[in-house]
Amino acid sequence: MTKNGERVDRHAAVKGLANKGMTNEAIAENLGLSLATVAQYKKKSLIAPGVPMSVREQQVSDLSGEGLTSEAIGQQLGMSPKTVELHRFRAMKKLGVNSAVELVALYKREERDKLNGEITTLKTQVAQLEKQLAELLNKLNVRALH
Repeated sequence: MTKNGERVDRHAAVKGLANKGMTNEAIAENLGLSLATVAQYKKKSLIAPGVPMSVREQQVSDLSGEGLTSEAIGQQLGMSPKTVELHRFRAMKKLGVNSAVELVALYKREERDKLNGEITTLKTQVAQLEKQLAELLNKLNVRALH
């Protein structure tokens, strides 16, 4: 599709107009697309990277990140393994990963980063406590001398 002699990415155009609050009908008319095409592009943008995950997608991706199988996740969440795989697929697309292995690696990195952050916080707290202890010991020594 061209507009003013320039090639336009239909998906990006539909997404941009939808973000401006235009109806499907207005988008279709503006871009010269059918309503079905507009709906298809909008549906694709719902599982694009950066789109927030649903509660089920988050649950499935968390459990997948822990290394659980589709069968185990399905039993835990009360859904079929196929439904688990659908939620995992959508979550992976939203997270921008292409495989279950990448999903697990992503969660392991996040887990490591979180632990590193907690370690840094604890080191800071220990340093503050050591400083306070040194101040208290100094006060006790000063009082003992008088």
